[in-house]
Amino acid sequence: MVSNKKLEDGSFLYEWLPSDVEPEESETLLTFELYSDWVEQVTDFGSPTYAVLGLGGESGEVVEAVKKLHRSYGDAWSTRAEDNELDTVALEMGDVLWYISRLASALGYSLSDIAEMNMEKLNARRRRRV
Repeated sequence: MVSNKKLEDGSFLYEWLPSDVEPEESETLLTFELYSDWVEQVTDFGSPTYAVLGLGGESGEVVEAVKKLHRSYGDAWSTRAEDNELDTVALEMGDVLWYISRLASALGYSLSDIAEMNMEKLNARRRRRV
């Protein structure tokens, strides 16, 4: 469960929860649907092309962050890096997720749809031993 924690500015992480839910007391499991709903509510969005271009840029930022960790720690970067260094990678991954969510929505898919389609594809590949 993810708590509806209070942020530094006094707002709540899940400020868009239904009004009959007390934010301080509520806990909710963050799902693809909740995340996608939040993305839709808190951001303005351009075209699907904007999402694709943003996805490429943010993916590059993940790669750049990992490259710096690899330079410092070698192939064991994921286990040797400090938590704050790994947080940098995780934050960039969040930006990638944001663009994936927007692109999926623009194409008429939910993140759950995308995840299920990917699982089906990978399971079929595994069955073929590819």
